[in-house]
Amino acid sequence: MLRIAYRVKQFASALVASAQPVDVCVLQRYLSSTEVELFLRQDGSLQQHSLRVLRILENRGCGDAVLLEAALLHDLGKSEGRIRLWHRVAKVLLDAVSPALSERLGSDDAGSWRYQFYVQEHHPALGAEMIRLAGGESSVTELIADHHTPVGETKRRGLDAERLISLRRADETV
Repeated sequence: MLRIAYRVKQFASALVASAQPVDVCVLQRYLSSTEVELFLRQDGSLQQHSLRVLRILENRGCGDAVLLEAALLHDLGKSEGRIRLWHRVAKVLLDAVSPALSERLGSDDAGSWRYQFYVQEHHPALGAEMIRLAGGESSVTELIADHHTPVGETKRRGLDAERLISLRRADETV
């Protein structure tokens, strides 16, 4: 029941988010000028979501620059697919009914109607690659790439599980 309430709140936030301006000065504290440009390519709801994740971490006393940068950029890969609200709703519903079907629905063909589902499924890797190409720090790209990977798998590869857990908890709060 709590998950449903969370999704309804998330949906309502997405409806009004694009009307809220972004304070670029906040972004410049954590991001390079290239990363700010990438951040601003996202639609308003993704920008506001990322800013809320940042604020949650800051309110918890986080001063880790890598983690705060990853908070702002963790969903950047979604900007590649021009994902609309109905795509997000469909993906959430499909994930709830059949995660395997949801994953198979996506297509990496950018001309396909299925591309938005591919982007949603693979946004961590897509976003990490965007940041890597922009000259971002490897520890930030690793956090972005793995922010939906089970913690046990990331520990085996040596990724900082504490940072990953902090990012996930903040992300799942909003």
